[in-house]
Amino acid sequence: MGVVGTHVRQLALVGIKYDLEFRVQDIMQQKQILMGNLTGLEDQEERLFLLGENKIPKCIYLREINRIRREKQHLKDWEAMVEQKKITYENRLKATETELQGLQKLLDKNIQSSFKTFA
Repeated sequence: MGVVGTHVRQLALVGIKYDLEFRVQDIMQQKQILMGNLTGLEDQEERLFLLGENKIPKCIYLREINRIRREKQHLKDWEAMVEQKKITYENRLKATETELQGLQKLLDKNIQSSFKTFA
């Protein structure tokens, strides 16, 4: 690959790298939102436990506890999926950075050989 081809590939990889970094940051924000929602559900569950079955009808108590547990499980499943995406993007990012380093070395080598040829 010549200098121009190497440089074009390098520019494309930089764009890919920035996109992957953005996606990882977006996933981190999603995880923060999920954790906030999970904390809110845990607070609701704790309030229900404090009230207990004695202060509210048992059917309402059980319905609310089951709803909260379903929502918590849904959030945990979603978090696992988001975490898997994050791992995938981080692995792609590492591969892109490795390829960028290799291209930079190739570009430096091509430039040095060009100077030796024309000097």
